[in-house]
Amino acid sequence: MANRKEKIRELFQALITDADERISKSIEAKSPHYDRFELWKTMSLNAIEQVFGQGHQNFTDFSSIRFSPNQPTDNPIVEALHHIVGLRVAKEKLTAMLVIAEIFIEDEPQHNTTYPVIFISYGGKGAKLAQKLKEFLRILGAAPLDVMDLPNMGASVGEKVQTHMDACTCGIAIISAEDELKSGEVRGRPNIDHEIGMMTKCASIGNRIIVLKENQVTLPSNFRERAYVPFSRSAFSEVYPDIVKELRGFGFF
Repeated sequence: MANRKEKIRELFQALITDADERISKSIEAKSPHYDRFELWKTMSLNAIEQVFGQGHQNFTDFSSIRFSPNQPTDNPIVEALHHIVGLRVAKEKLTAMLVIAEIFIEDEPQHNTTYPVIFISYGGKGAKLAQKLKEFLRILGAAPLDVMDLPNMGASVGEKVQTHMDACTCGIAIISAEDELKSGEVRGRPNIDHEIGMMTKCASIGNRIIVLKENQVTLPSNFRERAYVPFSRSAFSEVYPDIVKELRGFGFF
């Protein structure tokens, strides 16, 4: 007989697969696929409640996803677009929650669990990946800190980065493919290399840094001995288990 963890895994995977099918059918028909939609949504909320509880932020966030336009419309394509976007957001959230459920469902965090404040470093082409990462970290219970989300308060960029970095307990750097050199090598943005160096020297972070490197990127010579987690832009969520493993290795959760 399947244990609770296996049942939760099967339920979340079924809901994610269902969301994928609904997206495909809505795209194909150019109108929302509403068949048994309310049942799917109810089952999703029930699954989230089983793992996190009804009062958890994950339950509230999922409940607030919009699957239709704010104003009624007679245009099925507009309605389909809103529906598809809502389903994609829901699928991303369910995928992230499944990763967390896989880890914690039989190993519940203790009351003295420490949750990290994580400095997020990325380049211009990594902005969308950073948004996905921050969403996952919030679902996990961590507090991602992205200086681009914070006011300047008259400080220089360097001062802003240093001030907020000092408030963090670890860091994650996303080295995405940004610049192609004449040699054909693909590099990340130099600011990420600089911020990794700053994090290493930061007393509150030190070596608690997770480096995510896009597959085609070649690291500069001074970073080639550093351990990293490779990723593909099209399957970025595959790094989530590695991130949790590293964070637990740092003593969090």
